[in-house]
Amino acid sequence: MNTLNISRRSFLQACLLTSFTFLLPRKSSASTTVISSLPFDITESGSYVLNQDLNVSLATGAAIRILAPNVTIDFQENSITNTYGDMNRAAGIATDAFSYISISNGTISNFHSGVYTSPYNDTSQGIQVKDITVQDFYATGLYISGGSSVVANCTISTMLEASDIVNNECIGRAGIIISKSRAGYILKDNTIDMHDDSHSGRTTCIYLADIDEGYVLRNSLSNSFGGIVTGATGGPEFKSNTSHNVYVPFVGGINRGDNIST
Repeated sequence: MNTLNISRRSFLQACLLTSFTFLLPRKSSASTTVISSLPFDITESGSYVLNQDLNVSLATGAAIRILAPNVTIDFQENSITNTYGDMNRAAGIATDAFSYISISNGTISNFHSGVYTSPYNDTSQGIQVKDITVQDFYATGLYISGGSSVVANCTISTMLEASDIVNNECIGRAGIIISKSRAGYILKDNTIDMHDDSHSGRTTCIYLADIDEGYVLRNSLSNSFGGIVTGATGGPEFKSNTSHNVYVPFVGGINRGDNIST
């Protein structure tokens, strides 16, 4: 098996994957749709923005549902917050088997999951989440399914009690889950703090499920039972990640070096 040094192979793929930003169709500013209230369904491809902080009270469902491909959502430094209360089952943003979705520049608070794509989705590609903060979530900060996805410069933080525990493993609550990726994804420069200081919540910062190839680079992981945990044999590859107060920093995958645990 060819195990080229990550500095040659993975960074070439990083450049290709990051370029998905420029492949996403954009409408002119005159055609941009403002999301002014929640819940909101996106049924047409195009560009969508928030011009203010928005609140919604949801027990289930999603504040924003994406029901079309080729969609960009720019929060423009604004936020969406669920005011329903404890243990809601709602998502901040949810989508199914749609490709080329870009979500950026904002904060998602008090949802079951911040961004959620169907775990049964293995056909979509090009999901991109950048510069998003997900805080006080109940299950998963970002749950991304499909191939060729990028999660970059996101901040994931929760101080809530652990919720669902899957098969009694350390994925009861996770900062980021990547699932059903056919090939190629990048998680880079993210900061994840699960606030599970005593490791009693069986939490995981990054869980990589049902995938064989991808790259996890320069992420900061804190206060969790698991750090980077993969259920795949062989890849994914991880390099230059740091973990602090993580009981099991790295499980599975290919360690390309410069990963630091304190």
